[in-house]
Amino acid sequence: MEALVLIAKLLEKVSVLVAAVLLLVMIRPAGVWLSQTGHKASARRRAYLTVLLGSVTIWATFLGFSVSGFQFNVRMVGIMAGGFLGGRSVGLIVGTLAGLVYALIIGGPLGWYAMAASVLVGLLAGMWSKRFGTNLISVVVGSLVIQGIYHVVVGSVMALIDPPVVTEQINNLPLHAAKIAANAIGVMLFMGVLNLVGELERAHESVRTSKDEARSARLVALQYQVRPHFLFNILNTLSYLIRTDPSRARELTLDLSEFLRYTLSKEDEVTTLGEEFEQICKYVDLERARFGEGLAFEISDDIPQEALDLPVPPLILQPLVENAIRHGSVDGKISI
Repeated sequence: MEALVLIAKLLEKVSVLVAAVLLLVMIRPAGVWLSQTGHKASARRRAYLTVLLGSVTIWATFLGFSVSGFQFNVRMVGIMAGGFLGGRSVGLIVGTLAGLVYALIIGGPLGWYAMAASVLVGLLAGMWSKRFGTNLISVVVGSLVIQGIYHVVVGSVMALIDPPVVTEQINNLPLHAAKIAANAIGVMLFMGVLNLVGELERAHESVRTSKDEARSARLVALQYQVRPHFLFNILNTLSYLIRTDPSRARELTLDLSEFLRYTLSKEDEVTTLGEEFEQICKYVDLERARFGEGLAFEISDDIPQEALDLPVPPLILQPLVENAIRHGSVDGKISI
């Protein structure tokens, strides 16, 4: 019964740590926390994790409570998370800080054993993450194994130095087993929340990327929508002009070459409104070769230079001009 009470109280404290994790995720995205973990974390990332997790873990030492005369807290959750996320150096520093604070709180020889346990757990968590990674299964198994190791190691040292203390601890094995289980659940929740939020962030990024790719695909499709009839008609016109007006045919061939190069090479790049106007002029010049001088086209001189320098998607004006030529001309004139 006491073991169940202990688990319930520890998980209650763990929920506070999980809330803290959510707050930290609001400060910096989960992707930042998980992009470099364990021994792969940069020096700057390790310093960042040391400060944050050290603060959280020290705070966790004050979330303690007593069951059957024994003191318990959830500092090990933060220490193991520090080792998993930042590697051995972060785990070691976070464990040392939290262990020192806890040792000063409870005092006596037992406090220094608790500090030794905290340092050992941080070091082991860093070593575990380097060897087995930080996926959820590895974290859960690792938290159980690490706690088992530190109980055996610290317990063996205590048995040599203070046998009566070890006897007292052994008589409360169910409570220690409950503590190990609760800490493992706490680490799972701590890392699980980060992983879950990280997955959501990646999904959101994927959706955003998909939208960008779809937009790019529509743009590419637009670029390849040079109407076949337009090309056929221009080629027929060029064939006629080559015989009757070679100089004009040469000019139109260059215009067609530049127009097609611009149309097919821009892909998802942006251009300027001024460049768009230049290409539209080439396009209209090619169409005028078919329709004759009855097709009048002009661009207003009142357009400010700032407007001409505005970035726009390529070919944004061509469909408008095409439709104007096909359906919207009045007395053979088009004005833009």
